Amino acid sequence: MSQSQSIVSFEGNIAEQYEELLGPFLFEPFAADLSARTGDLSSSSILELACGTGRLTRHLAFALGPKARLVATDINAEMLAVARHEVAHPRIEWSEADIADLPFGDAEFDLVISQFGMMFPADKAKAFAETRRVLRKGGRLLFNSWGPGASNPVWALLAEGLRSVFGDSTNGPIAQPFSLSEEAPVLQQLEDSGFTRVSAHRVRLTVQIESAALAAQGMIAGLPVINLIRQRAPEALPGMLERLAARYAEVLGDHPMAAPVNARVFEAVV
Repeated sequence: MSQSQSIVSFEGNIAEQYEELLGPFLFEPFAADLSARTGDLSSSSILELACGTGRLTRHLAFALGPKARLVATDINAEMLAVARHEVAHPRIEWSEADIADLPFGDAEFDLVISQFGMMFPADKAKAFAETRRVLRKGGRLLFNSWGPGASNPVWALLAEGLRSVFGDSTNGPIAQPFSLSEEAPVLQQLEDSGFTRVSAHRVRLTVQIESAALAAQGMIAGLPVINLIRQRAPEALPGMLERLAARYAEVLGDHPMAAPVNARVFEAVV
């Protein structure tokens, strides 16, 4: 497998922290929204890309009909291992796969779907070309991505905290989740890749977590930024957690913390 999709390590217990803290807080509400847009899955062949810890996978699995097929993939073995454990469904086929170099045949699927995964391939054109290749004529690509960072304060405050310690050197890793945040360029990329009937829809939600401290723990210990901190300034970790929790509480409240989140859903047809 090539590594044209950026591989970010979720080793140790990062994947578990991601699922335990960020799963119900950030990702479950969007999984429910995205799965509601799939329509009838009674006889579809479905490919899920970047399934992470399986939040969307669970919704898809329980919507399957007796003739349907679901293949769930991720490039990270650690995330797949958590997903397999969390979504113990006998009908799911699991596969480690790079979005920009898919190990599947041409025209093999009716639906390709991804929750917050299409932002990560370095070569977006290749990733879109691969998704189009594995879709049958009339097949659909459905994915979501984060809206602008400024409209997602959970992310914006994390970036603020990282820059306060590491300066602008963290801009790249922090910007990556927002690489598809602008609607018009993404729609153009999809059309350039040969898709038709391209569209985008804004999704605004408010998500809650028990406390600002848990949110801070999830956003640092449950994301690969923890690797950066451990490598470059491990002594700064306790202070960073404390300061981020304080900023979250100040801006978004505490017990519970409620945060507005903003994403876009993109759809396209072969």
